[in-house]
Formats: sequence, C-alpha cells, structure tokens
Amino acid sequence: MKKIFILLLFSIQLFASNRQNQKLMFAIQAENLKAAKKAIKNGANVNGFDEEWPFFISVISSGNIKLFKLFLKYNAN
Repeated sequence: MKKIFILLLFSIQLFASNRQNQKLMFAIQAENLKAAKKAIKNGANVNGFDEEWPFFISVISSGNIKLFKLFLKYNAN
C-alpha cells in the first residue's frame, strides 16, 4: 500500500509539472512574461521542451528580451 501511495504522489507531481510546462510553452508563444513567471513559480521546467526544441530556443527566436532574462535568471541551459 505504501508503494502505491508513493507512486501516486509521484504521478500527481509529474502531471502537475507537465501541465505547468504546457502553460510555460503557451506563455512563450504569446510572449506573456507574467504567465511565464507564474508557470515557472508553479513548477514549470525552464529546460523543458515543446514538440520540436527546448523552450529556451523558442525564447531566443522570439526576440523577447524580458523572457530571455527570465530564463537566464532561472539558469536555462
């Protein structure tokens, strides 16, 4: 029973972080700094990937300096 509980807790955290990664991806696409900060605060991974490449590459290609600085602040690779 204890193993199931631990697995369930891990699954919930993984699902939550995936959801936040989606929110971060949408914030990057919309160049929405406020939404990006919120997603990162809630557990999004700045080193995550969308379907094609790392989020940081999307930030760089957007040309949005504020998003770029935000990702540097959170040690994006």
